Amino acid sequence: MVQLVALALVGVLGWYGYNAFKKEMAKTNNQVRKAEKDNAGTISELEKDPETGVYKPKKRD
Repeated sequence: MVQLVALALVGVLGWYGYNAFKKEMAKTNNQVRKAEKDNAGTISELEKDPETGVYKPKKRD
């Protein structure tokens, strides 16, 4: 009987840990998506400088 109680306790703790992990991963995912949205458009295309052969960010008009 003690083994059954211990097994049930381990199961409940595992379930609680799994749900806490899912919640934390969803929060992290939302933070990453927000950061991606905030940085959208800040990365410019590169163009090769014909004189030096070095790639530089394309100038915006």
